[in-house]
Amino acid sequence: VISDGGHYVHALDQAGSILYHFPSTLGSDYAPSPEGRFTVESITFDPTWHYQPELLTGVDPSREEAVLPEGPNNAVGVVWMQLSKPHYGIHGTSAPETIGYATSHGCVRLTNWDAGFLGQRIPPGVAVEFRDVTRAPDTAPNETEATPS
Repeated sequence: VISDGGHYVHALDQAGSILYHFPSTLGSDYAPSPEGRFTVESITFDPTWHYQPELLTGVDPSREEAVLPEGPNNAVGVVWMQLSKPHYGIHGTSAPETIGYATSHGCVRLTNWDAGFLGQRIPPGVAVEFRDVTRAPDTAPNETEATPS
């Protein structure tokens, strides 16, 4: 899986041919996505979402933590693919209108249908590479995101 330029994600086969192309959202200027190579450590369908203010740039860290139930309307959508970099993942969203804008807190955000599709087709251990993590326009509404529990 390669995220290239902050606007899309490519899932490649071992020969480097594109299997899937997904519009995506990466990090913003205030919370950029990491550059480099990581792996998918685990894939969780229907994750709960652990709201942790201290992990979110621009959020008052004294705000109360919360655990939101699974479902398509939680901040990480229908699937969470945990990356080897702590607190970063590939996931769905409750706000598909934010796809293509630099509004995430560093994670790769896909529509729920694309995230679910990808999560069913890649195994834990697959490589994920962030290249040329430039920013898409930052004009969509910002939403908070953090590691699900």
